[in-house]
Amino acid sequence: MRKITYLILLLFLLGILAAIPGASGFWFKKMYFDTIAAINAGHQFNIEVLDYQEGWLHSSAKIKITPILPNPPPPIPIQLEVTIDQSITHGPLVYNDINKNWQFAAATIQNDIHIPFVSQNSMQIYSLATFYDDWFTQIYIPAINKIIPGKGKITWQGLQGEVDFHVTDQTIDRTKMNMTIGAFNADTDPQIPVSFHMNIQPISYQTQASRQFDNIWNGETQSSLPGLSIQSAGKTIIDLNKLTMGCTFGAARDIFWNANFQLSLDKLSAPDQPITVISPLTITSSINNFSAQGINEILKALPNKPMAYQVFPRIIIPTSVMNNTITLSTSLGDLLLQATFSWPANTPLPASMDEITQKANINMNVKIAIPLVNLLIDNYAKKIAARSADKINAMVTERATSPVPTPTLNQAPQQRIPTLEELQQHAVNNIKQQINNWIQQGYITQENDSYIVSIIRDAGVLQINGKIPPPDFTPPPH
Repeated sequence: MRKITYLILLLFLLGILAAIPGASGFWFKKMYFDTIAAINAGHQFNIEVLDYQEGWLHSSAKIKITPILPNPPPPIPIQLEVTIDQSITHGPLVYNDINKNWQFAAATIQNDIHIPFVSQNSMQIYSLATFYDDWFTQIYIPAINKIIPGKGKITWQGLQGEVDFHVTDQTIDRTKMNMTIGAFNADTDPQIPVSFHMNIQPISYQTQASRQFDNIWNGETQSSLPGLSIQSAGKTIIDLNKLTMGCTFGAARDIFWNANFQLSLDKLSAPDQPITVISPLTITSSINNFSAQGINEILKALPNKPMAYQVFPRIIIPTSVMNNTITLSTSLGDLLLQATFSWPANTPLPASMDEITQKANINMNVKIAIPLVNLLIDNYAKKIAARSADKINAMVTERATSPVPTPTLNQAPQQRIPTLEELQQHAVNNIKQQINNWIQQGYITQENDSYIVSIIRDAGVLQINGKIPPPDFTPPPH
């Protein structure tokens, strides 16, 4: 009798153990569809489940991922759909291919990805889902070494990365990403007369964030590019060293939204360009006490850019402040720009972008080397000359094709049409004359080889270098 009891208990336990993977698969299916709903709710991708076959120990799925384009769409049509075949292994005991061990978890997913124009099995994605709605994903693209006969050679060290996130009530509320894009090299075939070489050193990107509320996240991102170089015919075209970017962002008490951004560049060399060397470049920007609700509304409207533009003024509250600093050293001299923007006290909040540009308080200080200014003037004059040339050519065409003689067209004395270079020099002379006038009037201070300008607008009153400009004060001609 006792043996029969033990046998019944053993069969009962075996039945439970046999049922667990099936129950786990049934439970995971709901978790799977909840996670897809959470990703789709982000409005960056649309994931469509083409097929889901639920099994006892294993299940399979087929999904299609399509990026959601902004409205209006980009000028160049983009149609990129990725189809993924997924092999799902049910828990509760699975092998973690990320940490190389066995652990209790809901399921693992091995992805077979089909990307247009890319060879099959070129990307590997492995995911593990825990019983606590945590997802851990590992992404791997193997190295590529390809020789193109008669053209050259391309080598790429591939990509490795991890993406982790947590889902609560069909919403992603925590995410972390760590990506490394391997080094890339391209070299022309030795038989090609003009050699070409490109090298991009490994790019790293890290981000982590947690949802504060709705579309507002608290987090930080970091990215770096150690170096990039392009050479042609043995000459350096571009040589970049150590570019880094970082950003922190988040909301305080669900009211104030703050962000800090920093970009730094150690050195950029471009021997054939007007500015041959930039070393270093630093850009910092801080946003303090903007409306978290206003930022949230913009993020909701982002898929429709015109709508996002309309709701943009709602980010401003009485305590909003933005600080920006640019420090630039070049082969033509230095630039230092410091600017603070805030909203005037006792002033109704803006209802449009025009009100922001017309009423916001400004405190800006600029010190820029004169050779840099001259370069800007030359580039600006080229645009003015091109517009003037287009107008002159249109008038000449109208004169030649007009069926009705008019004193202004057919009877006017013939005049020599100025060349593009003459139009450009004329524009340069006009702009420099205007700058000299401003120096004499005190709106610009010249200190050695630099121009210094201070611009303050407080409560609607504009001052340039401490002077209130007259109503007819105008910028350089354009």
